[in-house]
Amino acid sequence: MEEGYRIQVVCHTKNHADRMSLLFEPYGVHSKYEEKEFGHSTEQFLKTDFQVLHLWLGFITESQLFPEHKLILLSEEEIFGQKKRTSKASSASKVSPEKLLSGFRDIKVGDFIVHKDFGIGRYLGLKSMDFLGLPNDYVLLEYRDGDKLYIPVYRLNILQKYQGGEGSEVALDKLGTEQWTKTKAKAEKAIAELAAELLNIQARRKLIPVEPFLAESNDYHQFEMEFPFDETPDQLKTIGEVNADLSKNYPMDRLLCGDVGYGKTEVAMRAAARSVFSGKQVAVLVPTTVLAFQHFENFKNRFKNTGVRVESVSRLRTSKQTKEILTDLTQKKVDIIIGTHRLLSTDVQFNDLGLIVIDEEHRFGVSHKEKLRKISEAVHLLTMTATPIPRTLNMAMTGIKDISIITTPPPDRLSVRTFVCRRTEEVIRDAISNELTREGQIFFLHNRVESIYKVGEELKRIFPKLTFEIVHGQLDGDELEQKMLGFYRGDFQLLLTTAIIESGLDIPRANTIIIDKAQNLGLAQLYQLRGRVGRSEKRAYCYLLVDNENQMTEDAKQRLQVIQRYTELGSGFHIASHDMDIRGSGNLLGKEQSGHLTAIGIDLYMELLDEAVRELRGQEKRIQVEPEITLKIAAYFPESYLPDISERILLYRRLSAVESEEALSEIESEIRDRFGTPPKEVIHLLGLMTLKLHLKRLHVLRMSCGPKRTSLQFAPTTPASAEKLVKLIQSNPTLYALTPDQKLVFSAPDATLEVQLREVQKLSALLAGASKL
Repeated sequence: MEEGYRIQVVCHTKNHADRMSLLFEPYGVHSKYEEKEFGHSTEQFLKTDFQVLHLWLGFITESQLFPEHKLILLSEEEIFGQKKRTSKASSASKVSPEKLLSGFRDIKVGDFIVHKDFGIGRYLGLKSMDFLGLPNDYVLLEYRDGDKLYIPVYRLNILQKYQGGEGSEVALDKLGTEQWTKTKAKAEKAIAELAAELLNIQARRKLIPVEPFLAESNDYHQFEMEFPFDETPDQLKTIGEVNADLSKNYPMDRLLCGDVGYGKTEVAMRAAARSVFSGKQVAVLVPTTVLAFQHFENFKNRFKNTGVRVESVSRLRTSKQTKEILTDLTQKKVDIIIGTHRLLSTDVQFNDLGLIVIDEEHRFGVSHKEKLRKISEAVHLLTMTATPIPRTLNMAMTGIKDISIITTPPPDRLSVRTFVCRRTEEVIRDAISNELTREGQIFFLHNRVESIYKVGEELKRIFPKLTFEIVHGQLDGDELEQKMLGFYRGDFQLLLTTAIIESGLDIPRANTIIIDKAQNLGLAQLYQLRGRVGRSEKRAYCYLLVDNENQMTEDAKQRLQVIQRYTELGSGFHIASHDMDIRGSGNLLGKEQSGHLTAIGIDLYMELLDEAVRELRGQEKRIQVEPEITLKIAAYFPESYLPDISERILLYRRLSAVESEEALSEIESEIRDRFGTPPKEVIHLLGLMTLKLHLKRLHVLRMSCGPKRTSLQFAPTTPASAEKLVKLIQSNPTLYALTPDQKLVFSAPDATLEVQLREVQKLSALLAGASKL
């Protein structure tokens, strides 16, 4: 710059440009972000000011010097090393509307359904039948002892697909009994207690004073820039949330949830860097020695240019080494310490602990959790888990538990190709030799200790030169760890194992997993096991071996179809059985709550939790009234207009859940766009939904339209006060009347839907005003 050179730095993202600007500030170098698109012509650069560093958005493979123009083009890589770039396709994190519709797209005859008022029934399909002499569509549910219930399609929003976790026993409720009311009341009571406890914990934590960490320093920004990847949007959002927590004057308590290998560790490392650069120590607690070793290697490598000392204590250290490390920890010579529950021992004393990071907390025992609670009271706490937390739970927990979710995969990550094959020697031979040709490693999973050694002999026969070790849960702890570490280091080609590898182990060289007798494993287990491979840029393969398809149960067939269908990255958040949701919720809410979750289904549970939290926080209670409408009208999707039943159900469900005229007109536009001009039945259906919106505003429980008059029965919570009703009747006593059982009646001889709608809209404006839904 002093020599009059114009310096242009080309950054990958706006985020990197902002960091670059911060990094140069302490050196007195001013920078300017160029809004224009970076081009490769030198003309645009010659017009720039040479006293300022110019930051452009773009990509150049290497830096270039143009002495004749006194111009330097610097690539970001030149300063901070090679980065792996995120492809545009993988950068957007999407939550599909179908996911929010609680699996209604996948609904099939025989599935369990939760009716908010009547409990758990079995779905028997969409039935067309005549009511008051006109055809309409109804969802048919079967209850205990063969009782049947027909639900009109405009009320489908009171139904939810039952999700209670894989293998949970489901009993149908009995219509006309108190059984469901009692089950629901019991769950409501437990949920209210849980919400109160969570709010209390949060309130107590906010009263504990801690010194906010120092602002993001130059050292921190340099550490950020040395991350060898472009951060995914979810990572950036989460890092921002964690940094905001660390700047507060009370301790952080955040749960970080993300699919296997989605970059949670980098978020933890950034928090650790911020802690260390603020003069505080960091403890990273993991459930297994192998994981401790892995984290130690990763942290050591990531912090190598910072002067930060990273150590670990586990069974892999001698007692002399451990003693020295713990002495240094007390004297603040160790900045970051990584270990198993050994870190919770009484001889582990910190000098100035600022942050605890816990990986997979649910895998620690009760006594360890109790110790953790004590030591983490006045320090920042970041908990990580790979078990997906359902979005509904995240929403219900807003304000009582800080949760960050990472759903975007890292750059260059490919989905795992999944095959279901009959178990033959040929398939095993091909799967193994294909991976060995790529110089990779293989997991071979056989989940029975009694026969695992027989499988080892079979592998020896098929592949005499194959190097492998056998691990299972009955091995001595030290032997198990040594074998696992040997596989991690690449000492042998194949690990023959039971399901103990289900979580935690990250071996980028292992890109094939063969799962023997896959039909015997649960969906969540299969998903977690498949997540052991596909951790690098190489395409990974998962072979699900089954003995004989004809002898498999329907359930097993379905599980294998689902795991084969959901191969996309991040599909743990969408896996069809949602068993993962149940696991994730159970881990977060505790065992007792898991029982209630199974009893009433996850969706209703989350709804009740949300209501309990709102009530405890003194927020206005959301009153949901679902009107019953008796009107002689054909309002449905005729088969000739929309033949696909699942599409019809999905649209009925979406229409029944709308909460505003705008949302309704959006769906109407979509229907016209996709299926053409709607027939009168569909026009009636849309009109019926508009009518329902106004009735909900008035909190009408029942609307009955007879040949000469229409009656409205109001809920006690109605905004139509007695005073307003009296005024209305006095204004036109020939049109309106109030019956002894408090129903509003108005004359409407042979009224069409349009007339009824107009009348109800008028009443809505007069009696409810601008009342929100």
